[in-house]
Amino acid sequence: MVVSTVATKIDTYQNGINAVETNLKALDPTHAAGYEKFADTQRKLVAGHNEFIDRLAALEARPVVPFPAAS
Repeated sequence: MVVSTVATKIDTYQNGINAVETNLKALDPTHAAGYEKFADTQRKLVAGHNEFIDRLAALEARPVVPFPAAS
């Protein structure tokens, strides 16, 4: 079994996206819609990253089946 060292999942609540979005809105409320779109994009990137980690773990958990030798 191979243990992946690629990356770990990004935690939902400790990624800083909400904090940055809140701070940017406080600094310049006139561009709130843009900050929301930016934060949504970051959340989608995190979700994609975490999905990749889950898929990689599932692949690594599969048993290794040797290729049958041709006779």
